Amino acid sequence: GGLELSGHYAGRLRPQMIIGADGPSSIVSRYMGNPAQEVGICQEYEMTDVDIDSDAAEMFFSARYAPGGYAWIIPLGPDRANVGVGVRASYLSGQKLPDVLEGFVRDHPQASKKLASGEVLAVMRGLVPAGGTAGSVQKGNMILAGDAAGHVLATSGGGIPLAVVAGRIAGQSALDYLQVGTPLQEYISRIGQEFGRELERSVQIRKMVDVAMRSDRLINALFAALSPEQMKSVMRAQIPSPLRSRDWSGGDR
Repeated sequence: GGLELSGHYAGRLRPQMIIGADGPSSIVSRYMGNPAQEVGICQEYEMTDVDIDSDAAEMFFSARYAPGGYAWIIPLGPDRANVGVGVRASYLSGQKLPDVLEGFVRDHPQASKKLASGEVLAVMRGLVPAGGTAGSVQKGNMILAGDAAGHVLATSGGGIPLAVVAGRIAGQSALDYLQVGTPLQEYISRIGQEFGRELERSVQIRKMVDVAMRSDRLINALFAALSPEQMKSVMRAQIPSPLRSRDWSGGDR
């Protein structure tokens, strides 16, 4: 109901409404009664003097080098790149995330050759929601947007495009609520129309391939079954036929 500020702008604020866009550990989301979201944990190096294709962003899937997620090399220039891993804690089996990233940079059969002469300029860490939309994205005079709402594609961990769209919808919903009294519940339907189905499907796909993520043999079998166009479909949260028809634990269904 209110916010106490200290410092130069001290005082008490009583907002007419609140947009919670405060990230994957959202205080607003917890206040609304949502349980903690499942998250991926990420660590990334900014590296220079690397031998990479500056026109290609590379993703590496491996139960050994990026358990429960993937590693990446994203070029920032001809010899500079962001190099990182994003995994889920339940797949780490006692490993520490910095060691996983170091192992990828040092030992991966392909990536290590590209990164062998690289120098680390900066280290970044963060969390990425991995379980889809939060239980409630609207309650009373509060709405959630972006990572706070779980607006992240579970297939890739990509959340910036969804956050931009959700932020626009949140701002318009707030304006409509304050100026003409449009119920804030409209925010839920607007989000659903914009990307709700894709978000739900991305979680379904992630759950389908969860078993495969525990074995490089199964990961290789999964990727061998998908054409490049089908891989594009997966990244866009569309379910290709091989995923619908195959049980990746070992049998057909």
